Amino acid sequence: MYPRLQQFGVNLLLTAINFIFMSQPKLYNKFAIVAVSILGTPFVGSILYSENLRALDKGGRFMPILFALIYNGVVGRILRNKFHISEIISYVPMNLIGGLILICIFWTRQIGDLEFESKPSWKPMMIIILIIAALIAIGFSFNKFFTGFLN
Repeated sequence: MYPRLQQFGVNLLLTAINFIFMSQPKLYNKFAIVAVSILGTPFVGSILYSENLRALDKGGRFMPILFALIYNGVVGRILRNKFHISEIISYVPMNLIGGLILICIFWTRQIGDLEFESKPSWKPMMIIILIIAALIAIGFSFNKFFTGFLN
């Protein structure tokens, strides 16, 4: 009877269905990237960030990884050699700054203000904690072995 009104109603219904069931991309949030950067290194945070870019099908996925590699090498070397700051003291601030650069500069330029569904961040954090625990255990057993071996 009213074809234009029916067409409008169908389009409105399809738009509403699309809005309700439209899936948002699943990304690691900014907190997860910074937390993983602090626990691990900015390199690990850049891998999570690159996973976000892959999920969005955006280019430039290797730029954050390249940045993190250069950042870890250059900034770590400068802090240790030029300012004679130990690696243990500079670990958290250096990694925090690297993570903040990832989310403040790279995220703003490449992802921007995008609505997304957060991926669970406990998995990468648990993996990093397990790796750190394994390295500590290896370090203790290595020291115990060589202490007994050399004496």
